[in-house]
Amino acid sequence: MKIRFSLFTPMLNPMKERLILFCVVLQFTPDTMGVLVNSPCTKTSDWNTYHILCPTNQTIYIKRHVIEDGFNRLMFPSLGCSASDAVYCGAELPTNNINLKNYKILDSAVDTCNGRKECSLTKKYFLEAEAALKKFCNASLRPELQKTTFRQSIDYECVQDSQIMDMCLTENETKNFNQPVYLRVLDADCTCNITGSVTRVEILQTMSVKLLIQSNDINIFEHQNTDVSLYGVDIPVQADNLIITTENGSKSSLAMMKIVSKG
Repeated sequence: MKIRFSLFTPMLNPMKERLILFCVVLQFTPDTMGVLVNSPCTKTSDWNTYHILCPTNQTIYIKRHVIEDGFNRLMFPSLGCSASDAVYCGAELPTNNINLKNYKILDSAVDTCNGRKECSLTKKYFLEAEAALKKFCNASLRPELQKTTFRQSIDYECVQDSQIMDMCLTENETKNFNQPVYLRVLDADCTCNITGSVTRVEILQTMSVKLLIQSNDINIFEHQNTDVSLYGVDIPVQADNLIITTENGSKSSLAMMKIVSKG
């Protein structure tokens, strides 16, 4: 893929001044997202600090956190946990590709790790995750859950830095790719115009930010609730022009999207 970011004169929005940036998709060869790594499915009591380290020139993206009640015997714990193994209480986060603001387990891991080369999730993190799930399942009223041994696992991906572009870029830049491109938002409000044959947009993550995706003045996707985080939302697209806009964000919003196109 070859992408060119071009800086244009700021355009005045009726409500605010916004910098309009254009990125042009000229050529694309599909490939995978990156290296997927999963931790073993481990008892909460056995978790210590979990150190995540991506190879040189790669960036962490937390994909999934599974917690389950541990009643069923695992055949292959090295493959990670599955919420379907739970008998009474289990969860795979994010749930239905969202995470509510008042349910901060996954957001905490994302805030600690995503966008970094290495990070550590402490034992306290896993204990709090189990406690939150038990509360959700009303474990205090269910004797079978009060003393059970819960298990947890974390899945993450290492994304090549060369595939990541700043959607809020303030200077011209051209790069060549043979893989999908990832747009990262590092400012509060940005608009990027993508031209080329785009087939899919995957919202890898948003936290406390509004998002709008349009094509030819038609809204393809709109997310206005900043109290809900999005993770892994896959949006099929058949368009030669996309405008992606973020609003009310910040550097802690951690917005990141994957752009896929056909050759």
